Amino acid sequence: MADRLDRYRAKRVPGRTPEPFGGARVAAEAPGAARLFVVQKHAARRLHWDFRLELGGTLRSWAVPKGPSADPAERRLAVEVEDHPVEYADFEGIIPAGNYGAGAVIVWDRGSWQPLGDPVKGLEGGKLTFLLHGDKLRGEWTLVRTRRVGDKQQWLLMKHRGDAFAGPGRPFPEESVLSGRLLEEVAAEGGRGEATVRAGARARRPARGPRPRGSAAGAHERVTAISNPDKVFFPAEGITKGDLVAYHRAIAPFMLPFLADRPLVLTRYPDGIEGKSFFQKDAPAWRPPWLRTVTVHAEDAGRDLEHFLVDDADGLAWLVNLGTIPIHVFASRATALERPDWCVVDLDPKEAPFAHVVTLARALHALCEDIGLPSYPKTTGQKGLHVLVPLGGQLTHGQARALGELLARAIEAEHPDLSTTARALRARGRRVYLDYLQNGYGKTIAAPYTVRPRPGAPVSAPLRWREVNARLDPSRFTIRNMRARAERLGADPLRPVIEERPELVAALDRLRARLVRRGAARAP
Repeated sequence: MADRLDRYRAKRVPGRTPEPFGGARVAAEAPGAARLFVVQKHAARRLHWDFRLELGGTLRSWAVPKGPSADPAERRLAVEVEDHPVEYADFEGIIPAGNYGAGAVIVWDRGSWQPLGDPVKGLEGGKLTFLLHGDKLRGEWTLVRTRRVGDKQQWLLMKHRGDAFAGPGRPFPEESVLSGRLLEEVAAEGGRGEATVRAGARARRPARGPRPRGSAAGAHERVTAISNPDKVFFPAEGITKGDLVAYHRAIAPFMLPFLADRPLVLTRYPDGIEGKSFFQKDAPAWRPPWLRTVTVHAEDAGRDLEHFLVDDADGLAWLVNLGTIPIHVFASRATALERPDWCVVDLDPKEAPFAHVVTLARALHALCEDIGLPSYPKTTGQKGLHVLVPLGGQLTHGQARALGELLARAIEAEHPDLSTTARALRARGRRVYLDYLQNGYGKTIAAPYTVRPRPGAPVSAPLRWREVNARLDPSRFTIRNMRARAERLGADPLRPVIEERPELVAALDRLRARLVRRGAARAP
């Protein structure tokens, strides 16, 4: 049986193009299941948009010369082309001259698509109707087969008339949803030799086997020019992307110790905090060669992902240039993914008064002192507080979660009117949620000093325990004052979290005994 990627590979030579050559994925797909879609704007011999739908382990692809339109009256020609590997959805950069399709490519839109009916039968019958859930393209669309011209099968791509996302005069932003760059910027960067790295299929590695990739040394030219630095990201304060980059460069000496060698997860706001956002775990193929990554097996996705590792201020600036707000960080290092360095209890107030968060944080601190555990607070950058207990890599993720649960249940037993470990919002009422479930393999927390996408540009701020009192206001820690505060404090109050290696066995024994006495223990 012919491989659906045979035509794709026949047109390309490995080593001459950075495009991926991954194999087709064989997976059972329910007819109405959501799948990946991507639209890539491509300055080849003729400018066009490549419209791709994941189906049957590959990306079914059409070249759309004029691009998608939200106007149902505009039926856009879509020429069916060869299937592409699913990994192609990450490709952004330059296809070098002399190769098929040579030119600049950006990821113009990406998201999930959901067929309305059986997609295989729809394609065979010449009419495929589906929903798109992208950053730019949303709602119901249809592909209708028309005629064959030579060896090219032609279709029409049309927007459904009856949904809220249709209508004339609805232009789409032209920037990449991955990098925030325009196609012209990628083309210009490619001309200077900085734009792409190999986007080939990633070899399967043993599950959870960390292999940092890239180089932190100066072997590669560093290019961290900021695109659209005057673009406003926080409208109420007039804070721009350039301001955000400048903050991260300034705070880097204080922030980087908490990021060093730890896989990162990004939340990106290409159009600022009032625009759409999306998570990014997998580093794109066009990342610079000096920016390191580590392979982490994502159990929920069932595949390996390349997570960013950041070594220096240039790396931070490059991530922020993508529109990253905020950065989330693993509790474990790339070299010891199974061994977290901290246990966290997240005090999430939702509708509860912040004064209750303070009361519970201090109660948690007192509990830790009583059983002989160090603990350190920081603001989440939103409404709550994180209390972190250093582990020094002595526990597994499951054991760290068990410790977090024991601590949370002890506080819940002492303050049942103020706190709860119930996840369901309905069950919480106006009590503070003691969330210990942010401990676990692949779980992350907002990194210390990271910015949150809220008015005022608040920051996740390390605290001294004496600051956790009735006067504490998390919103006053912002990118405007955090560097000065960090310099004023001198020693970082949160630094012991990544340096201490406390005696855990005796502390756990004392905690269990306390829970048994109070009747609050479950067997986590």
